[in-house]
Amino acid sequence: MKTITLNSTVSLHPGNDTVNVDDAVVIGRESIGEFYGVESIARRIWELLADGGKVADLCETLLKEYAVDRETCERDVLDFLNDAMSQGLIRSLPPQRQA
Repeated sequence: MKTITLNSTVSLHPGNDTVNVDDAVVIGRESIGEFYGVESIARRIWELLADGGKVADLCETLLKEYAVDRETCERDVLDFLNDAMSQGLIRSLPPQRQA
């Protein structure tokens, strides 16, 4: 399986349903009966993924919004995203070619 890096472009997997429940987001893979819940910073990451984008840009946004050092932010975001991809919740998109 491909590993997500800071240079990766990622998006939510189109087969998942997302529902806001109080301070959490529940992500459903109803087709196989699996549901996942995310809160706090993971919820914010999920919100930022709604439009897709580069992982490095996502980290830059989080660094502006939270009191966290770059190394910790990047490590934790990559861990979260790689886990989410292994669960089929997000996908890594091919690099866009420059015209």
